[in-house]
Amino acid sequence: MGKYCRKSTRGSYGVDKLKEALCKVQAGELSKRKAEAVYGVPRKTLSRHLSGKVAKMGNLGRYDSIFGKEVELALVDHALKFS
Repeated sequence: MGKYCRKSTRGSYGVDKLKEALCKVQAGELSKRKAEAVYGVPRKTLSRHLSGKVAKMGNLGRYDSIFGKEVELALVDHALKFS
């Protein structure tokens, strides 16, 4: 098995930039088109978040993680230790 190489750029802008762009658009400081150019977040994504169609931010896919980040990292460390 080789090294994993991501095949899409979906969600590559990050949650922080998305939140910042949403704040600027809601405050009226930027338009959606300008926020798209400045932050790299697609305009359609901004529209969906502003209209309330998205329940959770930063989750790609339809499944949620069962464990938190800390528990998942601990499991990875444990698996690497015993492999």
